[in-house]
Amino acid sequence: DTNRNNNWLFMGIAEWTISHIADADSDAFYVDRRGCVDSDDVTGTFAVRPSFYLESNVSITEGTGTSSDPYKIA
Repeated sequence: DTNRNNNWLFMGIAEWTISHIADADSDAFYVDRRGCVDSDDVTGTFAVRPSFYLESNVSITEGTGTSSDPYKIA
């Protein structure tokens, strides 16, 4: 509850993560409406957010990661 209630990115809907299940070609992880991680067949209709990987030389230059003071990276 603490993480869910203090996470300004949590919208209370089921959303896919970028991670798939290693030993199951058609399953992936998602965050459910309660904020818990679960897995399902990728034909499930969950929300999707853009995601990306950062190079190892990218770092946070300022910000605290809140909605009013987001991270800035370089």
